[in-house]
Amino acid sequence: MPMDAETQAAVQDDAGSVEQSRLQGLLGYQLTRAQLQLHRRLVERLQAVSLRPVEYSILVLIDSNHGINQRQIGDALGISPPNLVGVITRLIKRRLVRRARSRQDRRVQHLHLTAEGARLLVEAEGIVTEFEQGILAAIGDVGHDQLERALRRIQQL
Repeated sequence: MPMDAETQAAVQDDAGSVEQSRLQGLLGYQLTRAQLQLHRRLVERLQAVSLRPVEYSILVLIDSNHGINQRQIGDALGISPPNLVGVITRLIKRRLVRRARSRQDRRVQHLHLTAEGARLLVEAEGIVTEFEQGILAAIGDVGHDQLERALRRIQQL
C-alpha cells in the first residue's frame, strides 16, 4: 500500500534517512517492528529483577503448571531443547527453580519454583502488568480488543 509524501518523509526521518516505505506497507514487517520495540522495552524493565522475558515466561509456566517438565515448556514457548536447557540451568543456579525426578518415570524431571522464584515472580509480574497497562493506555480499550482478535486470527493461519 503506497504512502503519502508526508508519511514517507516521517519514515525516512525515523530511520536516519533510509527510505522504507515499501517495507512499511507490509503487515509482516510492521508486526516484526512492533514486536521488536515492545520486546526491547520489556527487556529494559525486567532488568530491574535480573530476568529476561523468556525467563519470566518460564517462571509463569512453572507457577501455573506445577510439576511441568522441560519438554512441555519448550513446546509451549517454541524453544528448542538445547536452547531451553541453558535457560533452565541459569534459573536453577539462581535458585529460582528446582528439579524433582518423576516417581513414575525416573528419566523425567519436573520443575518447581523455589520460594525465591515465587517471590521474584510476584515482583516481575508487577513490572509486566505495569508494562502492559502502558501499552493499553497507548492503544485504548477498543484498539486492544481489535488487536487481540487480529493477533489470534493471525496465529491460527
